[in-house]
Parts: sequence; structure tokens; C-alpha cells
Amino acid sequence: MVVTDNFVYIHSPKSGGTFVTEMLIEAASRNSGFNACNLTDLKHAGVRCIPEQFRHLPVVTNRRNVFSHYMSRYYYRWWTVDKRIRKKLDIDRVMADYPSFPELSFSEYLRFVNHWPYRLNIKPKLRALLEEREIGYNTWAFVRLTQQKPTATLRTFDTIPAAQLRDQYSGMRFLRTESLNEDLVALLAEAGIARQELAFILDHGKIIPKPAERNNIKAWLGYLSSRLPRKFITPLQKKGTSKETQWQALYAVSDIDFVLRRDRLLFTLFPEMQPVHTGTRDD
Repeated sequence: MVVTDNFVYIHSPKSGGTFVTEMLIEAASRNSGFNACNLTDLKHAGVRCIPEQFRHLPVVTNRRNVFSHYMSRYYYRWWTVDKRIRKKLDIDRVMADYPSFPELSFSEYLRFVNHWPYRLNIKPKLRALLEEREIGYNTWAFVRLTQQKPTATLRTFDTIPAAQLRDQYSGMRFLRTESLNEDLVALLAEAGIARQELAFILDHGKIIPKPAERNNIKAWLGYLSSRLPRKFITPLQKKGTSKETQWQALYAVSDIDFVLRRDRLLFTLFPEMQPVHTGTRDD
């Protein structure tokens, strides 16, 4: 979370949040009339955690194409980080359903990440609600960051007209991941910084967060070897690369249908995210 004189920025994971955070701090260092403070203890906190003295400010966050967002999460491979996985997931249940885990195809990943009974880090009542209502992971993550009462929203959004749902977000500014540099420059120009002083943002490349223990292969092999015969243990694949415009190549038609259902709230809020092309793989 970054607090400025003009707005509060909420960091949405895997959507360019590190880039925005660093550019805001850099802009403040270059412009005496613009102040920005990075609240590192609230890095991925939502609007409910905005300190009281800043709640009058408008909220800004990122908005990423739902399909591309899943692709990015898949390539990030967070489930291969040993210390996190045992706190977040019921490993026995996951491995019973996916014997090759932590290796997952993309289609397997979509089902795995959207199967709430695996989750140990979510309270039972919320977990049951998410599973019963078939809520997608991206939808849950979005609502958690952007709503004062996320559980109520998750419980009722299907009964609320689309226009009314969009009105709930009318006061929030969304920076599009696919045009992040340009959208951030426009935001800061509105905050009073001359556009010529923001050229460094337009020229800046993507910033990739520094993972502490991404793809902890040795730890995983050690963990698996204590539970499975050695013949079932295979080295993990290396992390792939994600491109915003190439998600279609990763999705089967059934995957697209699955995401359209699970993340229907996001497609209601942002109808421009509806896919123009079908998946390129057969089921």
C-alpha cells in the first residue's frame, strides 16, 4: 500500500503492483510537490486496512485481464515454495487428487487453485461459501482488496444488477496492467506532475519482484521423498515466462468456460475482459 497526497494505492499481486509502487516512490523523489509513502507492513492489504487518517482519499489499484492473471500466477509457481505450502494447503488432499503434484498442467492448476477445500489459510465458513458459490480465485482476491465487506459481496453479487455492481466501484481508479505505464502517467499528471517529468515511467521496463524462495526444488524433493516411492519423484520444471497477449495458447475451451463461470463477477464489472477468441487447445 502506498499513500500519497492525492490517493491511496492498493497493491494487487501479479498485476504490476511492484512497478507502480517503485514508480510512485521515484516520482516523489523527483518532485517536491508530490509525496508518497510506502506502507510496507500493508503491502498486500486491502481497503479495510487503510489507516483512518487516509480513508478520505480516493483508492487506486490495478486491474488485469482475468485469463492473463491466472497465467501469471501459474508461471509464478507459488505452490513450489516449501514454507508457504504447508501453511496454505492440505497437502495430503492435494496429492491424492494430483499424484504428480507439485507438477501441474495449466488445466490442472486452474482446478487446483479454485478448489477451496484444499485451503488451510481461510476460515471454514468463508471456505464453504467460496466453494458453494463457485467463486474464482481471482474474484476472491479482487473482492478481498477492494471491498469493505468482502464476504457480503461474495454472498450476494449474483442478485445485484450489473449497473449497481459497477456503481460500487465508480469512485475507484483502475490501472490496466496491459497499459500500466501510460495509465500511471495519466494518473500522476492529474495529480499535478508535468508530463515531461514523467517520461521516466513511459521509458521504464517491467519490474519483476525478487522472490525469496521461488521454486525451492530441493526442499520439495526432500518432502516428497519422505511420502512417495522414489520412482514417482521427478525433478520440477523450470519456471516459464508470461506474456500478456499470449494467454490464449495456454487455455483449452473448457478452461475458458471454467474461468467465465468462476470469475463471472469480474466479467460483469469489466465486460471488456470477455474473450474475443476461444482457446487454441482441444480438451
